[in-house]
Amino acid sequence: MSTWIIIVIIAQFLAALSALGDKFLVSDHQLKNPTVYAFYVSILSGVVLFMLPSGVISMPSTDVVFLSIVIAFAYIFSIMGLYTSLRSASASEVLPIIGGVAAIATFLIKHLFYGELFTSNFVIGSFFLVIGMVLISHFRFPRRVIVYMFVSGILFAVSSILVKEEIFQHTDFYNGFFWTRMANVFGALLLLAIPGNVRLIFMGSKHSKSNTTFLVLGNKIVSAISFVLIFYALSLSSGNVSVINALSALQYLFIFIMAVVLAPKFHAFFKDEISKKEILHKLTAISIILIGFFVLFT
Repeated sequence: MSTWIIIVIIAQFLAALSALGDKFLVSDHQLKNPTVYAFYVSILSGVVLFMLPSGVISMPSTDVVFLSIVIAFAYIFSIMGLYTSLRSASASEVLPIIGGVAAIATFLIKHLFYGELFTSNFVIGSFFLVIGMVLISHFRFPRRVIVYMFVSGILFAVSSILVKEEIFQHTDFYNGFFWTRMANVFGALLLLAIPGNVRLIFMGSKHSKSNTTFLVLGNKIVSAISFVLIFYALSLSSGNVSVINALSALQYLFIFIMAVVLAPKFHAFFKDEISKKEILHKLTAISIILIGFFVLFT
């Protein structure tokens, strides 16, 4: 097996671990409001300030500033939608739906705004994704949660497209990465300008367990390592970008496996994952979603 494939698999395992951490942190026992978590996740993007002494960062153009702010707001509202959804359903149900919506939205946006043509792979892959998402949902999500998941998936697609198709057309990787992260910090600070958010964010932090801050930080470190590994895999095998994108669906399989393995020990947290009927149902749905990703991206 090629080294880059092993790296991608490890990266998706870490992404799954981070996703379960997200679910835990927005549960009733940790950060109770998604806005609080979105604030701290976004403000943590400020760690990129360590890049300044390297000399690779320059002042951004007006285009880069504008795009970075748009990307930041799309990202912040997408994670707010994600974490709101995670409070109402298990990660093994929410993440595949948001990922499927993001994948389909990416192709639709590229077709509408960048002239990318639909292929038979898009039609077939989208069909499998939709069938898998419908199966895994059980039709039991409240309408409000379905809206949050769809909006989250679409905004994830928008932020990733703007980074890939726009930001790096105006600047290099280092500047693009730095200024989009700093825009996240700017977006987080703007959340404080909304009436009631200051009290919500800081009181939410005060009432959380003392180790919550370390859990958030540790979870984001795991997520960052996953991102770096994916980027490194791309550098090792730039000709296999489509395969790497398809392998991102492994995250959903890892989430499901972790949930089943950990369910006996954390029964209350994974109560929706442990019946044999539920395991078979989710395994079938996730398998269909995996097929959809591989058809769509290869």
